[in-house]
Amino acid sequence: MHKTFLIAILSFGVFATLFGIDPENAKEEVKKRLKEISAAVQQHKTDVLMSYWTKDAQWFNPSTGEKLNGNAEIADSLQKRTQEIEEKDFLLTITIEDITFPASDKAVVDAIVEIKDKKGQLIQRYKRKITLVNQDGKWYVNQVREVEITPPK
Repeated sequence: MHKTFLIAILSFGVFATLFGIDPENAKEEVKKRLKEISAAVQQHKTDVLMSYWTKDAQWFNPSTGEKLNGNAEIADSLQKRTQEIEEKDFLLTITIEDITFPASDKAVVDAIVEIKDKKGQLIQRYKRKITLVNQDGKWYVNQVREVEITPPK
């Protein structure tokens, strides 16, 4: 088992070297991109939301069965959500728990998204698995799986 783990680590190192991946730099780029998206939502810049997604992106919430396809449909849905956040003066935060790179041009982010009122009271809490792809040196969201989770007591 230790040999398998060691081989996996060495293989990733060789893979990263061959394909020019700097895992720490890539993680920082992904984090930066998610901060940009979060800021666009917080600043109600709904006109740019579509530009953060691939054209064939998908959003899926298995709890509700909601499924959105394509960056235009997702941007439209996010625009409605940001309007609600603005009207109710809510705050949206994204906390990244983990980032993995199953391929040189693909990142998978496990994150917690919280929506709080202006007093800091938690309204909703979601677990999201966000898949991003690197196209032309920029990270774009390709898929989001969202599940509402019980807020901490």
